Amino acid sequence: MAMANGAIYPIVANQALSEFKENSTSAAGLMNFSQIMLCVIASGLVSSYSEYGVVAMTSVMLLQTFIVIIGYGLLHKQQKTVNLIESDLALNQLKLK
Repeated sequence: MAMANGAIYPIVANQALSEFKENSTSAAGLMNFSQIMLCVIASGLVSSYSEYGVVAMTSVMLLQTFIVIIGYGLLHKQQKTVNLIESDLALNQLKLK
């Protein structure tokens, strides 16, 4: 798992930051801050329910999975909207010619 994460993470991070070419350092800092804060929150939740052991870890992992799914849904919806706007603009440019 660690090898896969180490191999995939640089590619994913590079693609995520490619949208922010002018402010890539700020975007990288924000991304790393967000990751660390989510890890701290998750660790705190697991620690606060440590008497439940594996159930606490599993619950926090499921909560994080739902957060990722919601985030993916929001990004997918935004991308569909952007694609729709771009296709409308291209169609309008063709009509003007």
